[in-house]
Amino acid sequence: MTLLARSLADTPIAVIDIETTGLSPQADRIVEIAVVRIDPGAAPRVVMDTLVNPQRRVSGSEIHGIYDADVEGAPTFRELVAPLVDAVEGAVVASFNVYFDIKFLLNELELAKQPLELPHLCLMWLRPGLGLGKRASLERTCSEMGVPFAASHQAAADASAGAALWPLYTRAAAERGLLTFGDLAAMKDYKFTKSWSVAPLDRQRVSAPALRKALKPRRQRSAYEQSDVRRQEWGAQDALAAYWNALTAALIDSEITPAERADLRRLQASPLLRPASIRYVHAKVLAGLLEEVSRDLTIDDAEVAWLASVTALLQELGWAPGDTAQSTMGTSDATLLASSRVEPLPKPGSWWQRMFGS
Repeated sequence: MTLLARSLADTPIAVIDIETTGLSPQADRIVEIAVVRIDPGAAPRVVMDTLVNPQRRVSGSEIHGIYDADVEGAPTFRELVAPLVDAVEGAVVASFNVYFDIKFLLNELELAKQPLELPHLCLMWLRPGLGLGKRASLERTCSEMGVPFAASHQAAADASAGAALWPLYTRAAAERGLLTFGDLAAMKDYKFTKSWSVAPLDRQRVSAPALRKALKPRRQRSAYEQSDVRRQEWGAQDALAAYWNALTAALIDSEITPAERADLRRLQASPLLRPASIRYVHAKVLAGLLEEVSRDLTIDDAEVAWLASVTALLQELGWAPGDTAQSTMGTSDATLLASSRVEPLPKPGSWWQRMFGS
């Protein structure tokens, strides 16, 4: 049965809120998600609240206050599919700005190889539709409707505020004789009402992966802690840039000296430069190399030799793409110098200079 015939009062609602690395559902990722569920006759309850490892560097921290260190150890979205299905089963997904949130949610499900259809509604647009006021921000809407809320860009707080609005909406709808989702759809032709042609999610029909990982709710920080984290993150970005510059400078002249190797190891030992960040630099270097050598649709013998040499150097520095062995990042300078090869690397050709500038 589609959603249209269902009663507003008797249908579970799952209010979601997300924080992301940016504004593009295709290019950016979710870094935090919360779901507040409203079951008929029950008070709203937070059924999901976790940071999400976006498997890339976190951006937008100045807005949402989430940093790279926060998402370490957090589940990936793929590991959240099963608990998310539990959280929204049998419910209509609601969000204050559903056109933003649902695109990210559906894109993440696609990436996790779990494409789903989710009936959804927008709490921001329903307000003017029901004659409760003009379309406004969540903070202003809550203020004007008597819902306690202070804007925080924290998913659980924002989802809880949205959940507090739903009873006010259903009461206003009932006063206008709007008792079903079909009644709401007939009231105004909003884009989100098209999603009501499908029924709420049935868990039995979803082959969600068994992958599960403990949720990691955001830890609340004081203003001082927030400032300290920002300083550390900026320091980490500086350390990352220094390592990138040292590695590319060492590679550009086709000869990696023992002193350059030792300098790279010293930079690796910085407490601000995490192993995951070092692997990121190594991957970016090799990815850039591969893109450059394949531009002409051929890879000649000199390019093969250079790729092999660079890969060997990255392995020597602790990790190269494709490695599964335990990382040697953090090896002492003495050990490194004892094992270093001092012979020149093969000349890379003009494409290397184009890549790093020389």
